[in-house]
Order: sequence, then structure tokens, then C-alpha cells
Amino acid sequence: SIIHDISARKLFEKQIKLEKHFSESLINSLPGVMYVFDQLGHFKRWNKNFEIITGYSSNQIIKMNPLDFIATEDKTRVRKAIEKVFHEGSSDVEAGLSTISGQIIPYLFTGYKFAQKNLSYLVGVGLDISDRVKTEKEKENLINKLQETLSQVKQLSGFLPICASCKNIRDDKGYWSQIELYIKEHSEAEFSHSLCPDCAKKLYPESD
Repeated sequence: SIIHDISARKLFEKQIKLEKHFSESLINSLPGVMYVFDQLGHFKRWNKNFEIITGYSSNQIIKMNPLDFIATEDKTRVRKAIEKVFHEGSSDVEAGLSTISGQIIPYLFTGYKFAQKNLSYLVGVGLDISDRVKTEKEKENLINKLQETLSQVKQLSGFLPICASCKNIRDDKGYWSQIELYIKEHSEAEFSHSLCPDCAKKLYPESD
């Protein structure tokens, strides 16, 4: 009957809305940024985080290309990673995410290929790796500092050309400097000046 058909259609439409709502809720609950685009670089889907983090509105994103969100120096690597997804099925790449304000945020982007109605798409997520990059940078700085310190220690523990008369030291570049200045520049040592008993007697004999 007509009434039965209308009821069935309404039930079907309600079910479709519920499934769409569930799908959107699931996508928006994903950590980081989520995106879906085709081989031409046309965005088909993204989560709310994508808009919040990049600062772009949905009306802007729909007109943009994935590489528009990538730092200039990383565009080539990201483009190759995207090509790899469509040719081999998956890929990931670390690159800077460029926001509307010009801020560059270190991100790890993933991509997986899927097909729908004979068309290929890339679905992926991007995760902020700022903390990891900061830790690696701090580690790199520490290693550099340790290597520099080690180099200085090696210099101090090796043979130092020293003048037999004035006691100045010649560095590896051929320059002469006072012994306390040389040691201060090549170590953490600090000097305080005073007189030993023998020198005090020579300089101030009347003080005896």
C-alpha cells in the first residue's frame, strides 16, 4: 500500500541519517587530521580537526590541493609519497603542516589507497610529532655539545706546546696565549689569582 511504502521510505531515510551521523562522529573522533582525496587532489572528506588545526574553513578546503597544506621545502617529498600510495597502496611521510597563519607544524602523514565505483582515493591521517622532533633536536644539541667537550678534553690531554720562558701555550692554529686563558677557553675551569708562598717572599720580602 501507499502508506506502507511511505513508512518504509521514512524508515530507510532515518537509517541513512543515523549511519551518516555515526560515520561523521567516528571521523571527527579520530586524533590528528583525517583526509580523503582523489588522484586529482580534490578533497572529498576531512574531519573537524583538519579545519581547527589548519585554520581553513570547509569552503576553502574544498577548493584546495593537499600540497597547499605542506611546507614549501617538503612539497616534493609529499608529492612522491602521494604518488606511491596510488601506485603501491600505502605510504607515510614526515613533513611540515602549513596553517592559514603561516605556522609550520611537524607532522607524520599516512596514506592508504581504496577504490569506490572504479575511482581511486587516498585516505589517511596526520599526527602532530612536535614533541618527538623537539626531543630529537635536544638530543642532537646534546650530542654536539658532548662532542665539542670531548674535543676540548683531547686537546688538554695531549701534548701542548708551551714556552719555556713565559709559559704561554701555542694552539693548533699557531697562536700563542696565556696558559690560564687557553685552559679557560678549552674547558669549564675558572681561575682565581693569588700568590704562592715562594712568590710572595720574592715580591714582598718585607712582609716576612
